[in-house]
Amino acid sequence: MVQQLVVIGNGMAAMRMVETLLLRAPGRYAITVIGREAQGSYNRVMLSPVLAGEKRFADTLMYTPQWYRDHGVRLLMGETALQVDLQCRTLLTDRRTLRWDKLVFACGSQPRMPDVPGIDRPQVCGFRTIRDVEKMLAQPGPVVVVGGGLIGVEAAAALRQRGRDVTLLHHRPWLLDRQLDARAGTMLADHLTQRGIDCRCDVSLQAIHDGSVTLSDGRSLAAQQVVIAIGVQPEIALAQAAGVPCQRGILVNRQLQTPIDAVYALGECCEIDGETFGLVAPCLAQAAVLAAQLAGQPEDDFFFREQGTRLKVSGIDLFSAGDIRDGDAITSFDPHYQHYRRLFLRDGVLRGVLLFGDSQMAGTLLSVLQQAARVDINTLFGLDNPSTQPCAAGSTVMSKPLLAVVGHGMVSHHLLEQLVNRELHQHYHIVVYGDEPQMAYDRVHLTEYFNGKSAEDLSLVSDNFFAQHGIELRSGCEVVAIDPARRSLRDASGAELAWDKLVLATGSVPFVPPVPGHDHPRCFVYRTLADLDAIAACARQAKRGVVIGGGLLGLEAANALKQLGLETHVVEFAPRLMAVQLDEGGAHMLRGKISALGVQVHTSKQTEAIDSLADGSVQLRFADGEVLESDVIVFSAGIRPRDALARRPGLSWAHAAAL
Repeated sequence: MVQQLVVIGNGMAAMRMVETLLLRAPGRYAITVIGREAQGSYNRVMLSPVLAGEKRFADTLMYTPQWYRDHGVRLLMGETALQVDLQCRTLLTDRRTLRWDKLVFACGSQPRMPDVPGIDRPQVCGFRTIRDVEKMLAQPGPVVVVGGGLIGVEAAAALRQRGRDVTLLHHRPWLLDRQLDARAGTMLADHLTQRGIDCRCDVSLQAIHDGSVTLSDGRSLAAQQVVIAIGVQPEIALAQAAGVPCQRGILVNRQLQTPIDAVYALGECCEIDGETFGLVAPCLAQAAVLAAQLAGQPEDDFFFREQGTRLKVSGIDLFSAGDIRDGDAITSFDPHYQHYRRLFLRDGVLRGVLLFGDSQMAGTLLSVLQQAARVDINTLFGLDNPSTQPCAAGSTVMSKPLLAVVGHGMVSHHLLEQLVNRELHQHYHIVVYGDEPQMAYDRVHLTEYFNGKSAEDLSLVSDNFFAQHGIELRSGCEVVAIDPARRSLRDASGAELAWDKLVLATGSVPFVPPVPGHDHPRCFVYRTLADLDAIAACARQAKRGVVIGGGLLGLEAANALKQLGLETHVVEFAPRLMAVQLDEGGAHMLRGKISALGVQVHTSKQTEAIDSLADGSVQLRFADGEVLESDVIVFSAGIRPRDALARRPGLSWAHAAAL
């Protein structure tokens, strides 16, 4: 019997857990996700660029409402969980009562608000949600940001970029006092001051008035808006009221289990051995552990090695990791470029890293830090072991260089098999990105998908290949940018990965002739399983199909349309089929064979436009004045190298657009 899994929270950790669980144990649960916000899950890490106007909110969406529908997940948007009954295993929201077999608290956290007069005024907000961003952007006039930590600095910089008059208050002697020493904190304040931000340290908020604030030093500042960014506190009220044990957070073990049977918690709302979590990376690592636990395939307990901190403010390059309290240190400062580096030591062993102005060595130094290696002045400049790898974001394997492979198609997987055959997977920590949800499959026999073969039948990946060889696969994860200078890449969710070696195996994309109407909903390409699913769905309501392209793949596509029961036509620009591979005689024989199968062939046809007809079908208009009506059109006019990732950072490519 399918169990009811209810997830309270629709944030990044919750949805990473849900997505991973669906991959591990499809059909095991009927999943309901309760989200207070009225949209799908988005990347909160990217709210600072949204506030600054550098990104659109739509670019931060990681799981759209359609994603939930496609994956059979029930999303209750804009709904609030009010009460949990542990004995009856029910949950009351502001709209309904739900029954659950297993319950996950993923409630996140709330901004911590100072206890000062006026804190409940309408011009006061935190910086946690897209609603906070909208509120900040809707209110003009001077703004005071309270809190000089990461969130406060990012909010102040973003609002200033929007043209606002911004004052940044911090109660400590320098900004980012947990991540920076006094010198770097002063350098950061200087950078922000040059941008027009009034930075005031060693001062706190005393009271909020209508249009102004009072500071602890007695001074008053104009403030049409006050943004509070002094930290967060785990959201535990719901769990606590239900009787789930809590301290600062909801208490869980390292499998994310609470002491209550079938009740779990993860992310910013949970507490493990006295530690709570405010950064994304450990929360996503928890999601993987909990998904395995819920799938009945428990993995190793959750432990997280610090991945360091970067400031998301354009033009300020900053990295901090480990223990940066004063003590033994190795320091370098370049006054011309304003580059500051400091390594913090304990008995000659690296215990902390601070880079300001140039963080290219962040990955390398973080690896040394996590290995608790001894360092000297050469380490500061990468001279002692230049081959040491940068740290992989989210990875706990730091003893090997990191090899990133972008693309998981046929060639890419063959590469992985060869690496394993040569035992190179033991030398590298390998991370593979595949933008399709399926693992590598046989595109050569793609048409057999319509003969009843499943995606599993076409798969090229042997059972447990990745787990057995310690290779990390990130399916359904598109890489959107690479930075060769910093040796890093970024995926569509905004997560970054630092690498030592990078292999681009991005394959190719279908060429679609830019004729008017080529983007009609009844026009398709023939390249992926998703393409074939779309063609099959359209064919169920169709009688006729046309393939534009008479090459090898075009004839394969025509065979597929024929198998789907459609009256099938092949349209070719050249005077014969497979003009590259066959001479006149061979092409003539092939045309006879194809025609004998019931496929009508039209050669020497230049398609000028694709027009919509009143009944929803389409019409191809040719240069010779003839027309051809169809319900489905499949483009198979060739392929082009998929090299956009390489073009942007300026890697070499040939005139034929190949890497």
